[in-house]
Amino acid sequence: MKVLHLVPDFSVISETFIYDLVFDLESMGIDNYIYTTCRVNEKERPFPKVYDAKTGYSDFYSKVVRNINRRVFKKFNRFKKEKLIDLVNELDVDVVHSHFNYFFEDIINLVNSGYKKKVIISAHGTDVLDKKLHSNASYKEKVNICSGFESVIFTVPSQFLKNELINNFEIDKEKIIVVPNCYTQNIIHNSCSDIDNDNPVYLINIGRLVTWKGQAYLIHLLRKLHDNGFTNVYLKIIGYGPLKDELQNLARSLNIESFIHFYDALPHKEVFEELESSHIYIQSSIKDPDTEQEESFGIAVLEALSVHLPVIVSNTGGLPETVLNISEPPYIQIVDIKSELYEATLNCLNLKRDNEKMKGYANKILTTFSKDKHRKTIRNLYIN
Repeated sequence: MKVLHLVPDFSVISETFIYDLVFDLESMGIDNYIYTTCRVNEKERPFPKVYDAKTGYSDFYSKVVRNINRRVFKKFNRFKKEKLIDLVNELDVDVVHSHFNYFFEDIINLVNSGYKKKVIISAHGTDVLDKKLHSNASYKEKVNICSGFESVIFTVPSQFLKNELINNFEIDKEKIIVVPNCYTQNIIHNSCSDIDNDNPVYLINIGRLVTWKGQAYLIHLLRKLHDNGFTNVYLKIIGYGPLKDELQNLARSLNIESFIHFYDALPHKEVFEELESSHIYIQSSIKDPDTEQEESFGIAVLEALSVHLPVIVSNTGGLPETVLNISEPPYIQIVDIKSELYEATLNCLNLKRDNEKMKGYANKILTTFSKDKHRKTIRNLYIN
C-alpha cells in the first residue's frame, strides 16, 4: 500500500506527531511519501521519500502570489495543479492523506482529474477553529465542496473538534471520524518527585507562546502564590512563540522573573527530564477572544501523566476529553483557568497524594490513548 501525505511544512519541530506517524506506518509495511510546500529541519528529521513543491521563487514572492490568489481570485490551492496530479499518478498511490485542512482545493482538483481512491483529511485545530478561515465565505464553500466527494473523509482528535468542524464548515457528521491523538513514547520514564513545601516546588507548562495557550495566567498565578507565602514555588515554561518578550516583561513587572525559567523548544529527552524534575503540570489554554482558537487535544498533558505528575487542565476545547473527563483533586483537575486555577494549585500543594492512585489514573488515560490503538485505527482507515 502506498500513501502520499500532504504536509504544509515537513517537518516542523512542534509537529512530531506527523513525523512519528510516518515512521510507524513504514514499520507496519506501508509505503509512505511526503509532498510538502516547504522542506524544513531536514537534518533533525530525515526521511528519504520527500517531494518538495517549492516553485523556485523566494518565500516572500510565493506568499505574495498566494495572497493575491486567495483575495482576488478566491483560489486556495497550495500546490501547482498539474504537479500534484502528476505525482499521484507517477507514484500510483492508494491513499492521499492530508495533514491539516489546508489542501481542500488541491484535493478538489485531484478528484476532478479522475482520482477515485481514498482521501483522508486530518484536521488538528487551527485549521478548523481560526475565525478568519471559517468566516471567509469562499474558503468555507470550497471546504464544503471538498467534503462532498464520496472518496473524502475527515479525522479529528476529539469530539470537541468534530462539533466545531460541523458548526464552522457545515460538514456532514457521518464524514467525520474521531481518532484521538496518542502518547507515542516507548521509554519508561521516572516518576516525578513528591511535593515537599519545605523545598522548591516546580510548576511546568509546555506549549507555544501564543494568547490561547494562556501562559500569562500562570505568571499571575505565581505572583499570587508568592503573595500568600508560597515563595518556594517556581514556574517552568517550555515553548517558543511571538509572546515570549511580552511574557518575560510581565514576569519582570510582577517582580518574579527570577522564579520563572523560559525554555525554547527542547529535544524530547530534555522535555521529559524537565517533567520528571517538576511537581505540577498545568495546561492553561483558553479560548482566544480574537481568533476563537482553543486546544483541540493535549499531547503535553499525556506526557506529563507518563511521569505521574498531577495535572491541572482548563475546561476549554478538547482538554477534558484528554483526561477522560476525570476531575479528582489533587490528581487531575479540570478548571476554569481564569477563576479556579489558584484553588486547584493549592489542592496540589496541600492535599496528600496517593502515588499508586496517581499511577492508576495515568495508566488508564495513557492506555486509552496508546500508540498501538492509534496506528491500527489509521491503518484500518487506509485499508477499509
